[in-house]
Amino acid sequence: MPYADPDAKRAYDAARYLGSRDVVKARVRVYAEANKAAVSRRAKAYREKHRAHLAAKDRVRYAGNRARRNAMNREWRRAHPESRALHVRTWKNSHPEKNREYKHRREARLRGAVQIERFTKTEIYERDRWICGICRCPVLRGEESIDHVVPVSRGGQHTRDNVRLAHRLCNNRRGNRG
Repeated sequence: MPYADPDAKRAYDAARYLGSRDVVKARVRVYAEANKAAVSRRAKAYREKHRAHLAAKDRVRYAGNRARRNAMNREWRRAHPESRALHVRTWKNSHPEKNREYKHRREARLRGAVQIERFTKTEIYERDRWICGICRCPVLRGEESIDHVVPVSRGGQHTRDNVRLAHRLCNNRRGNRG
């Protein structure tokens, strides 16, 4: 029965689907089980073809559910403190360099630094070519440390421009003198 009105056709199809929804879903499930490779291939092709559109939809959905998602995460962390602690401990053990840098940034923030940059110790060591910024002698592995040219306690910032490589002994001897 042809429909001149597309809205009437949509309403008819929707009512027909609702009447046989379970049968349709079962048929789709059987087809998907029998043709896993073809279904997977078509889904992959669709995702590749519509990557930008799908990414935009994901961003909208992500932004629209931010408060709900944050509330769910807080609730999970409150209900599973031991799992959370295990996860944090595992991450810290597998990323010691990042954990160390986080601690340095946090300490600088607590001491009043306004500008705080992310950088690794290795990045500073290679920039300074493993030469101590205080005594100008080569630094061996194991005796290295990061020295703030203007100490954070005296208003210095935790930035690449204000840090340098130093022997641990030289840095300790210098203390917080600028």
